[in-house]
Amino acid sequence: MSPDGERVNPNLSVSASGTCESLKRCFEVEALMAVAKKTKTARGRKQDRARVAGGQDYEVLYEAKKTGKSAPAVKKAFKKVGNVRKRLEKKLSR
Repeated sequence: MSPDGERVNPNLSVSASGTCESLKRCFEVEALMAVAKKTKTARGRKQDRARVAGGQDYEVLYEAKKTGKSAPAVKKAFKKVGNVRKRLEKKLSR
């Protein structure tokens, strides 16, 4: 803690004038953290789109409407081929 009672980051060095000498590094770290967070989120969304949640009625109904099959036919195909969207759509298109 500083004499004023404020928390001080021990990783930052402060010159006599009171400016942060590693301010550029602080911004670089924050930018890298923002990029890493965005990348992780995008990857999760892409993987989620490649799968079908067979237990979710809205997903089953979406696939049924998209392929022109009934909801029970989609569930049956889901149980047979798994939750990968491409395989499920290929099975239903036959």
